Amino acid sequence: MCYDDLAMKPLWPLLFILIVAPGMALESLPSSMVQSEPANRQVLTAEMWARPRSGQAVLSMSPVRTAIRDLLNTPGSRLLVRYPGGDEGSIWAEELQGWLISLGIEPTLIEMRPGSSPQQIELEIMSITSVK
Repeated sequence: MCYDDLAMKPLWPLLFILIVAPGMALESLPSSMVQSEPANRQVLTAEMWARPRSGQAVLSMSPVRTAIRDLLNTPGSRLLVRYPGGDEGSIWAEELQGWLISLGIEPTLIEMRPGSSPQQIELEIMSITSVK
């Protein structure tokens, strides 16, 4: 097994879930929970996050799944996580970051910034050259 095989090993379960379950749980979401945003930005609402969490449940959240897919499909990109300020927003953002890392996203590809609207986290794919 070469180094490249070892580097990709943590991503295989994530890639499998992203390919096998792209529409998982979306049909059961109320329309008030599905928000339309620009192509490179997804919104994760507090209502979506209030459900019990597991790796599969986090990936079934459309904004998270879309952001991860776009990150993996866009070479030279990073995931910007913009979260509400304050203790509650910081705790929520840190938990999301922990889930993303446990699902195989390299920590160096995640940038955390306060400043989203209350009750939502914005997930935006940015090219490394545009992140300042």
